[in-house]
Amino acid sequence: MKKIYFLAVLFAGMAFTSCENDEIGVVLEDALVKGTGQLSITVNPSDFFACYNYEDTYHNINTAERFRTFNSSYGYFIELRSMVYNQETDELVDSVVVKTLTNTNSYTSPKPIELAAGKYTVVSTLSFAVENNGSYISLWNVVDREKLSTVNMQARSRSSMWCILSVSTDDVEVVSDQTATLATTPHPVGSLVYSLFENFQFTSEASYGYTPDKTDLQRVSLYTQRTAISYNLSPKAVNKVNYLNEGTTSQMKALIGASKSSEGYIKNTAAFSFLLEPQETIAFGLMHVDETTFTPYGQSTVQLEAGKTYLAYWDHFRLGAPYFGLADNNHFNTYTKK
Repeated sequence: MKKIYFLAVLFAGMAFTSCENDEIGVVLEDALVKGTGQLSITVNPSDFFACYNYEDTYHNINTAERFRTFNSSYGYFIELRSMVYNQETDELVDSVVVKTLTNTNSYTSPKPIELAAGKYTVVSTLSFAVENNGSYISLWNVVDREKLSTVNMQARSRSSMWCILSVSTDDVEVVSDQTATLATTPHPVGSLVYSLFENFQFTSEASYGYTPDKTDLQRVSLYTQRTAISYNLSPKAVNKVNYLNEGTTSQMKALIGASKSSEGYIKNTAAFSFLLEPQETIAFGLMHVDETTFTPYGQSTVQLEAGKTYLAYWDHFRLGAPYFGLADNNHFNTYTKK
């Protein structure tokens, strides 16, 4: 089995933007006039990561197993959020935030939310959080939450398998002196990308399996033409994804990559990243020492289906034929020593 290094870059270059992740309670001044009811919300996280079940049997990387042991093996928590918006005013009236779920069992808030009688839209989201020095760092921040028409989720990073996001939106009516119940299951938005770069430590197939060659290769990467920065939660949003930019080929940004190590060569490297984009122009890029731009290979525009895992595979011995598509085990090249 080939030796492969797994690249963990979640906190590298994180954009720690201002966030609005605190639980709130809103005093309804006109509650006695309109009458009040209650809303009990149950969120089922079972579909949060169940679809990301790809297993690279050749390199022994099991996505499903990593997600299954997210807390016990990796120390992550599921952050569950439900935000309640008044349909008439578009305004946020209450929210529930739970950051310490360690499994995917259904969760019901122990205390129903008290609301004025009326119609509401409930937006529920699932994402991961990690504990750091006693506090929780959310991998997704909620921004502009005061109105349903403006609320969006912003990722701190897109270079990790833990940056996935699931969302559900439900309408519910609260009746005076009654308890309304809502059971919801958020579904994935965006897609997971599993990148694998191999054999860039060898100059040719003839040297495969022997001492790695020191080369002038500086970095190999997967590039994207657009950079998604946030996801609009409103069900009426015409465009669900907001973008930072859309540049030319020379302006494409690296999504994930591998650089020359201290030993003087690029090691076999695997990494995960997350894409919100439903459509993206991608290219595999190669940079030599002292170069400031990359040489693109396999550039194409791809359609991305939410909840799917895609494979970005690049073998130095097949430099002109990188693969990007749905993840399976049919595209890996195998070699033996000469």
